[in-house]
Amino acid sequence: MAGHRFLDGVAYGEKCAQQWREANQLREFATALRQTARSSAVPIEQKLGVVRVLDWIERHANYLDPMTDVSQIISRFAAGQSSGYQP
Repeated sequence: MAGHRFLDGVAYGEKCAQQWREANQLREFATALRQTARSSAVPIEQKLGVVRVLDWIERHANYLDPMTDVSQIISRFAAGQSSGYQP
């Protein structure tokens, strides 16, 4: 049973890493979108729409990013520590 908890911890770690990467990709996209929207060629109506999109992206990235709740990561890995696995 201890090995099963270790595998759960590995899967959770991989999931956290993937979500962290996705959140950072969204943030990079938001930065690029923000820079593009600063162009004078972008009409003001579209700039206002970009503000709404950027707000959504920021909230979604924070939702995905496991680093916004480090206590959750610690508690999940602490539970797996009882498996006896030591890297």
